[in-house]
Amino acid sequence: MDRHFLEEQKQFFIETLLELQRDLDLKWTGEQGFQGDEIDAFEAEKERVKILRFKKRSSAFLRKIKRALKKIESHCYGECEECGAEIAMERLRARPTAELCIDCKEEQEKIENQTYKQSAKVYELFSANSDKVNPDQVTKAFISNSGKIEIVQ
Repeated sequence: MDRHFLEEQKQFFIETLLELQRDLDLKWTGEQGFQGDEIDAFEAEKERVKILRFKKRSSAFLRKIKRALKKIESHCYGECEECGAEIAMERLRARPTAELCIDCKEEQEKIENQTYKQSAKVYELFSANSDKVNPDQVTKAFISNSGKIEIVQ
């Protein structure tokens, strides 16, 4: 991988890491007392949920940045974790924390999409047969090779 590109990426990660940490430190961190009615309480709760969502996403991104920095230091940044191929620089420029090459990422998303569709089918089956199937007694639900949903009670 191009040494100049790696230095650019490293600098980007360090700057982003510092910025995210500063933003996380500035955000509201604890229970804040408020005075007011139920509407004020509702608005305060909405804000608290929004901040928690921001912190969760930022924390996940921080972990990815730290991982990318470690990869740069260990000379394996830009290497696909699945197949070992080099991740294209265009992909790394677009998504600096990419851990998979485009082919492996597309395969991962295909599998995730299939899993989501299967879960939706199982949920649909449970909903349609809620009077016949007790979810507490189901030990396994899967889609057979023929596409039929099978339930083991």
